[in-house]
Amino acid sequence: MPSRDGDRALQVASRPDPRNLPPGTGDRTRDYRQLGIRAPLYVSHGVGSKHYIELVRAAANGVRPPAAALLVADRLPDSDPQKKVLVDYQTTYEKNTGQPVSTFGGHAYDRLMILLDAMKRAGSADKGKVRDAIEAARNFMVTGGVVNMSATIISASTFRPCE
Repeated sequence: MPSRDGDRALQVASRPDPRNLPPGTGDRTRDYRQLGIRAPLYVSHGVGSKHYIELVRAAANGVRPPAAALLVADRLPDSDPQKKVLVDYQTTYEKNTGQPVSTFGGHAYDRLMILLDAMKRAGSADKGKVRDAIEAARNFMVTGGVVNMSATIISASTFRPCE
């Protein structure tokens, strides 16, 4: 039986448009599957943890969150250029915290790595030199993808959402 959010899920079942759904929670994801809606289910970045997957189990299959491949790092082929960064971060994070990795920590890690790389390339902690080095970042691999910056693009990555 659908959850308390079932009425909303029933309402959109007649017009299966993923834009009609509120941010993805466990209840809504399960309702979506129970109702047999065939349109793709897009959810918010708020589900960017393994806890969500554990909560909804098989209902998570095929869900499309705007989350990086960090949550499925162990499933990536060894040939994936991002795998080493993802697995290294995941291993270090889980070892030091005792908690499963989430994309939220990955975002913070990425920003720190971008800053440290820029400071190293700038040879300084001077704000202007670091800014210039950040803007010159090219093909820098982080948990969120490959970062390429410029003076006009303040944050860009080749983001591959996981499914």
